[in-house]
Parts: sequence; C-alpha cells; structure tokens
Amino acid sequence: MWKFLIWVFFAGSAMAGTWKEYQCELPEDSYMDGDSFQGTAATGYTYVWRLYGVDCPESDDRQPDRVKAQAEHFGIDEKAVLKWGKKAGDFTRKALSKGFTVHTKKEKARGASKKQRYYAIVMIGEKNLAEMLVEEGYARAYGMPVESPLERNVDKERFMRLLERAERKAKRDKKGIWAVGK
Repeated sequence: MWKFLIWVFFAGSAMAGTWKEYQCELPEDSYMDGDSFQGTAATGYTYVWRLYGVDCPESDDRQPDRVKAQAEHFGIDEKAVLKWGKKAGDFTRKALSKGFTVHTKKEKARGASKKQRYYAIVMIGEKNLAEMLVEEGYARAYGMPVESPLERNVDKERFMRLLERAERKAKRDKKGIWAVGK
C-alpha cells in the first residue's frame, strides 16, 4: 500500500512539472566525486548530478577553503580530507555500478564542472545514496535540503534531520572518516 501512495504522490508531482525521474547508468571512466557524478539516462544524454543534503570530503585541493572547513568539521587534517574524498568517490562508484534512479527538480547546483549540474535524490533500489554515504561515514549532513518525493511527510527540515541523525550515529560508531576524526 505504501508503495502505491508513494507512486501517487510522485506521479502527481511529476505531472505538476516538479519532479522528474531518470533511470541512469554510470558512464565508464566518468568524473566521480562522492556527492557529484555523471549519469547517462535512457535517452542517451549524460547529466551531472549533485546529491541533495550531503557533502562528501573533497578529492582534490581546487577549493582550499572548503577542504579546510571539512577538515575542521571531521576533526582531521587537510591531506586526510583528500584521502577520504577519494574513498567517498570509490564508494559512490561501486554503489552506482549496476544502475540507479534519479529524482530531480532540475535545480541548478554550482560546481567546477563545465557542464550544468543538477541537484538530485539518487536511489539504488530502495536505498537513498545520500543516506548511505552519511551512514558509512563518507559524508556529512550539509547542503541543499529538499522535501522527498518518495516518502510522505518528509519536508526539507525532516530530510535534513534524518541525515543529521545518521551522521551522529556514524560518528558514535566511528564509521568511515569518523574512525580517525574527533
């Protein structure tokens, strides 16, 4: 019954022009960051997606202020941020390797890519990639919040609270980056 309700909610939103759904494959040798990556839709067009609500460690030092802020948040040095950024990218690549579903409003997300990036909720089967990254200690709950088209009563604030709760648990359980942090 709940899947039907989710479908009704999502279908209504899609008809209103709010949410769009894409079945995607990960292009070979494509750019990959833990929270930003490419996905080729069934139409053949390759998009750049940026996850709502999470921030993975940077994998390069092109944005030194961001690397510094992440180092402070996670309680590690800046070189370790870059190391964990690569691990987050590897985690995401593996998670997306068998295909994924993108739910997006096509809100523009800033970034270093020359191609336009769009915010998205990315599902791998029944699992939300943003939640997976936070739960495994590869991301922090941070960034653009959104109401979920997939669950009833998940507004922007609740969406972020769910991610923040997952972050506290990962920190408490010393998962991923939290194993070496504060």
